Amino acid sequence: MLSEVRVLHLEMSERCNAACPLCARTNVNGGGDPSLTHELRLVDLRSWLSAEVLESLSYVYMCGNFGDPILARDTIPVLRYLRENSRCKLGMHTNGGARRVEWWSELADVMNGRGRVVFSVDGLEDTNHLYRRNVRWDLLQCNFRAYIRAGGKAEWHFLVFRHNEHQVETAEALAAAEGFSKFVAKKSARFVNVPADSTGKPAVQPPLDPRYLNADLGRSESLFAAYGSREDWLERTPIACKAKKEASLYISARGHLWPCCWLGYGSVPGSRTDLDAFLAKNGGLEQLSLRKQGLSQILHGPAFRAVERGWSEGLSGGRLLTCAKTCSKELDLYRAQYR
Repeated sequence: MLSEVRVLHLEMSERCNAACPLCARTNVNGGGDPSLTHELRLVDLRSWLSAEVLESLSYVYMCGNFGDPILARDTIPVLRYLRENSRCKLGMHTNGGARRVEWWSELADVMNGRGRVVFSVDGLEDTNHLYRRNVRWDLLQCNFRAYIRAGGKAEWHFLVFRHNEHQVETAEALAAAEGFSKFVAKKSARFVNVPADSTGKPAVQPPLDPRYLNADLGRSESLFAAYGSREDWLERTPIACKAKKEASLYISARGHLWPCCWLGYGSVPGSRTDLDAFLAKNGGLEQLSLRKQGLSQILHGPAFRAVERGWSEGLSGGRLLTCAKTCSKELDLYRAQYR
């Protein structure tokens, strides 16, 4: 039921000012898919989100798979609309490297103590750009200072790599001095099949300090061996859906409704082969489009039913590879980033 939706994740834009080498929108040399230009508009969300949904929401945040919400034209108007028409808390994840300081001050005013901005800053002035490519430190610093000084609540999330692990404690001290309410050293799980850069070396390398390694990634091989292989583990591992537990939904920048952002990669054909095949068997991508069907129709349509049905099946019986990798009861690479 629509009244049971508690969390809404919005991908406001597919565009981004950065070119992070492990991002889904970017190849290791900084190139990207030129079709990634879609964005959500205020007029869309006003049409799609009924009063019943707005009343039920406890948290709405902007992040997404391909872009940064600060690149969307209607980010602040959408946040203002949510603040005025819902009692939910608000959130946004960003690299912070675009817009003028006036925009950031206005954002703090719109949040009005009811939200937070997570700044993804992976190092200091001499290292942040090594992963957050094209993000200028001087502009980023001006922006987070403007937001914080205008009363905005901010968190600093720091992805730890080999090239920045020596700066974690310095960055944490700087975050406190600048007025961030929280600092998080994130333990990435993306160090699998890391592509090489133009020199032939891995684009990024995992930290050497074991404190900053993802514990679940470290024990995955022994878990796969216990099942016989990684493929057997994916086939049989029990699934506990994060989105179902949170009562959350995801709207992609192309206007498709998904249970979660991990499945939301299916909005861009070719991004995930398992999702392309799943959609071909379950009504196609457009039956998830909020421009063609209402939210309730999609929630009770064939694709959402097939996703849940697949949790108790094997891969050949309809289980999605993405569900097994993301929501296994035995391995949680996402939450292990924060432990």
